[in-house]
Amino acid sequence: MYGETQQDSSPSDSPPTLAAGATGAAGCLSDAPSDETDDAEPLFVAPVYDADAENWVIHAYADEAYYEAREDHQIHLGKFEGVVDDREIEEHDAAFTEHHDGVYRATVDFGLTPADSEDPRVVHVSNMTVEGADSDETGPEVGGFLRPNVVDRDPPEVPDVELAFEYDEAAREVTITHESGETVQGASMEIWIGDDRTDEQFSGEITPDDRVTVTVTDGNPGDLLTIVWHSPEIDEEIPLGSFEIPE
Repeated sequence: MYGETQQDSSPSDSPPTLAAGATGAAGCLSDAPSDETDDAEPLFVAPVYDADAENWVIHAYADEAYYEAREDHQIHLGKFEGVVDDREIEEHDAAFTEHHDGVYRATVDFGLTPADSEDPRVVHVSNMTVEGADSDETGPEVGGFLRPNVVDRDPPEVPDVELAFEYDEAAREVTITHESGETVQGASMEIWIGDDRTDEQFSGEITPDDRVTVTVTDGNPGDLLTIVWHSPEIDEEIPLGSFEIPE
């Protein structure tokens, strides 16, 4: 009976961000319109990042109608897709207390999504338990989902290096020199011409004045010779420098 989630795939900065989506018969989250009718029972879920603790705290807000109409208030954290027995769900009683006139609030620690997680945890605020939500005998569920838009992580620290390129037109070769900056492991760098990895590559520790000569006979004028760096923290290639093959 769990509703659909919405997920934003835009890149993250530090601190990490969360995106919200709304589900349920009367539930609403930060990007969903509120029902202003007399019998509306709004529910609002908001993430708050505690920079000192480096931790997300989830705040669930409910109006008086939602709070008083139900005996069960639950906050579920975990993975809701797949077979029920394989789910990893924490179930918390949502201890709503009056935050100010007519508005009730419950909080729960969310933590951070593990790095490189392809199946991040979601937050689900509901009027029933997980077992009740999976039962065919229960009535309509009212609640909402919140899930991280991407994994929580800081940007990788890219090596600070300055590369120089010298082209030998007769030999159709480019010499790449590490002119200044940090020492870089050759195994973390790759040299490409367009979509093709070159035969000649850096190796060992690359320090200032180290160089490698690359044959570009298979390249065409205008093709880019690019040096990319592989971050050990994330599966991503980051360009350190490039050279356009002249005519």
